[in-house]
Amino acid sequence: MNQKLVEITEHARQIGSRPDYVQGGGGNVSIKLNANTMAIKASGYRLEDIYPEDGIVFLDHTRLKSFFKTKTFTTDLDLLIKENESVVIESV
Repeated sequence: MNQKLVEITEHARQIGSRPDYVQGGGGNVSIKLNANTMAIKASGYRLEDIYPEDGIVFLDHTRLKSFFKTKTFTTDLDLLIKENESVVIESV
């Protein structure tokens, strides 16, 4: 198990269990685990409910970075959303 992931999820649970720190247990947590992989709190999970094996999505952040560095943006919002969703899905 990646120690960084263990630590960040422990901290998230501690913070998420404190209503004086977070509103409704929500918020975002992410960490780069290595040169390519990023762990991100999954949507729909409360901070207090994430663990290294649950509530985390892993993706290739270098692929996303490359996409956005080389992307020529369009004013066609629907096309941009479709392309963005596609690269995110391929990166998971």
